[in-house]
Amino acid sequence: KTWIHLLDWKDEVLTFPSTGKKIASAKIFTDQSPLRFSETDMGVSIRIPAGKRDMTDTIIELEFR
Repeated sequence: KTWIHLLDWKDEVLTFPSTGKKIASAKIFTDQSPLRFSETDMGVSIRIPAGKRDMTDTIIELEFR
């Protein structure tokens, strides 16, 4: 598993380069609610709804295959 910490994140979509591993799931760490994500050769995009973002620190849990 990997955790991503987003401090004061304002956007709905987080995009980052591919890690070379396939993602099995993406969740909000605090309540384990699933997040929609997509993977392409260019990278990974994770949609983080406004209601799930923490004002201080949003933590995303990624689980790989």
